[in-house]
This record gives sequence, structure tokens and C-alpha cells, in this order.
Amino acid sequence: MQEVNRHRPRKNIKTKAYSFKYFITCDKENTLVFKDAFCSLYRIGRKKVFKAQNDLKSGQVMPSPHKQGHHKNPKKISDEVINCIENHIKQFPSEESHYSRTKNPHKKYLSPLLNINRLHQLYIEDCQTKKLETKYFVKAFFYRHIFETRFNLSFGVPKSDTCSLCDAGENSLEHSNNFQLAFAQQKVDHEAVKFSKEKCYIAMDLQQTIPLPKLSTSKSFYLRQIWLYNFGDHCLTSSGHKSYFFTWTEDIANRESNEIASCLLRFCLLLKEGNPQIDHLIIWSDQCGGQNKNFSIINLFQYLILNKICKIIDHKFPEVDHSYLDCNRDFGRIEKVLRKHQNIYIPDQYREIIRSASTKQSVCLNMKHFSYCFETLPAKLHNKKLTNILDQKINFRDKVKWLRVSCFRKYLFRSVYPIYRS
Repeated sequence: MQEVNRHRPRKNIKTKAYSFKYFITCDKENTLVFKDAFCSLYRIGRKKVFKAQNDLKSGQVMPSPHKQGHHKNPKKISDEVINCIENHIKQFPSEESHYSRTKNPHKKYLSPLLNINRLHQLYIEDCQTKKLETKYFVKAFFYRHIFETRFNLSFGVPKSDTCSLCDAGENSLEHSNNFQLAFAQQKVDHEAVKFSKEKCYIAMDLQQTIPLPKLSTSKSFYLRQIWLYNFGDHCLTSSGHKSYFFTWTEDIANRESNEIASCLLRFCLLLKEGNPQIDHLIIWSDQCGGQNKNFSIINLFQYLILNKICKIIDHKFPEVDHSYLDCNRDFGRIEKVLRKHQNIYIPDQYREIIRSASTKQSVCLNMKHFSYCFETLPAKLHNKKLTNILDQKINFRDKVKWLRVSCFRKYLFRSVYPIYRS
């Protein structure tokens, strides 16, 4: 630092009293550099240099220490206000999602009618009603900060495929207990498969029909399109998850029990080929009588037992409209990817999209040449029995919750799920 030589400016402006030069030491010699180069070489900010200059101007030999954190922070939000915000957020009911429990099991969802701005508005109205002090009336950004940092909450979306009994307000205690017991049974089956190489957990269902071709032009709404069917099998073994998809178009076959049994047979053969140690299948599906819950599927299980492809097959059915199967998550990922494609013309394009929709390894097969006739199977197996050992007719459609096939020409069934104590 050195004083500036006296000079007389033409205009009445304030002149600087001191001038600063910046040096760096190189080979024991001081080299004059620019201010920006000095800051860059020593990696210090211009603000620090400016503060050191002011200290030198005031006569200090050394720069004064920083005084950060020595103030009383008069604008700090008190703990009482934060607790008030947290208590307000906790008042809103939240629920778990059946589709995000794997990745984020502790996350809960508020009503889809809410958002953070609406919550903040309700909070302000609540403070006005209680006539609280001014300090409780916080801004929306601080309310958002508390919501995002102290809660694992999000906002749900409007539900689809809901239960007709629950929507009508006819949710009885028996109905509620049934789907809760079914969820508990699914968890037990999930855990049992992880520690046994002989067991395989399977969730199967038929996806919502897909139009072929998929076109963006408005004329396609007035034309008859062919439907593509996609049957999904999500299997879980001790080695991990894997999804199988079987597709066909409506001009090849329908979507009845014969086609579902054909897909399931091909899946079992592929599964046995890659995992010969598996001999116990635990299958979960909805209670659709024309597809999954019928005598054709039972005869398929008898065929698998007779040919020693499996030793035990358990087929379980969740409560109606409360399925939440693993394959439904696969279908959700597929539909999400399909929305990004404007035009799809041939089935092979769909199969490639279905195969690539899952982040994990998945298989998508064409069922064009793999349709079997299961209508004649009962006569060939000499097995068509719809009564129990007391010759009483089985209410197969409404009462059966669990089927077990472990020997030929016989099957066991249960009308209730066992109760598991947590």
C-alpha cells in the first residue's frame, strides 16, 4: 500500500488516498501481478482482499478476525412456530402406497386434493381462528421447507380400479379382515421365497387391452383397431425378480381360460428350464372366473404334477378389488413408456417396448404358435370333480381363497386365510 501523489482534478469528485499493488513470491523474488491474478493464484475472494485493504487503511497491522455468528439472529424462526407447523401437518390423514413400499417403505401420501400451497393457506386460516401472534404467520416458502425436510410425505393421485364395496360405503368388518389377511399372506410368501431355492412366488394377470396400431391421427378414433393382449408373470425366486410377458393379437386367440393356461404352461416350462431346483410354485392372481379361477387352470396344475414338473402348486386369490399384485407394477411401467410413443404399427414394436420398460431383465414372447387346447384335458386325465369328499358342491367362485395341488386327481382348498401374529 502506498499513498497516491497529490493531483488537482478538474471536477469536484472524491479521489482515492491510497493505491495497492499485488505481489507474488516466485524464486525468492516478488513479482508484480494484477489483482485478479493475485486472487486466482492464492484462491481467495475479492471480498477478503477488500476487507484486508480497509483494515490497512484504518491503521491495523493485521486483518481483524471475522465476526460471523456473533449476532443474535433476530429473524430466526422460534421452535414454538416450527412445532406449530409440524402439528398442523400431522393433522392430515396419510396412507401408504402399495406400489412404492419396496423402494420407499416409510413414505406416506396425503389426499390428491391437497398441495403445499393449500396446506399453507389452511395453516394461516387456522392461525387466524386461534388468534395467534404475528410470529406464527410464516411465509409459504418456510412452510414448504418444514414439509420437505421434516416429513416423508407426498401427495397421492386419484385412485383407479377401486373397490365397489368400499366406494359404496359397504365395507364390512369381514371384507376388511379378508384383504388385510391376504396382504399378510403375500408378505409371508415373499419372505419364504427369499430363503428357499425350491420355491417360486408368481403374480400373474392380464394387462388392459392395447390398441394396434396406435396412431396419433384423429381418424383412428373412428376405425376398428385390433387388440393386443399381454399376459404378465412376475416371479420372485431366491436369486431375485424377473418378469415374463406373453403377447398375442385377438385375430390369433381370445383371452379366456384356454389362452391363460397356455401362457402359464409355457411360463412353467421356461422357469423349470432355467431353475431345475424349483418344485414349489406359489401363484397369486385375481378372482376372474373366465381367466384365472376355473377348472382349466386346476387341470393344468394336475398336468404339471403328473409330469413331475412341480411337486406342490399353491394358487391364492386376494380379496376382490384389493389385489395389488407385483405384475400390476410391471404394467404401470409399460403404460408409462407407451405414453411417450406417438405411433406404433406392428406387434414387434410393442414387444420391444414391453421388454425395455423394466429396468431389470424381462422376457417378452409371442404366443402365436404356442396355443394349447385344454378343453379336452379333463377327459384325458379322467379328472373332473367339482365336489368335495362329502359330495358337496364347492362354491368355487366366491368361497375358495386358496388352492393346493400336490397329488394327481386331488386338490385341497381353503375358504379363509390363516391369521399371522405380528
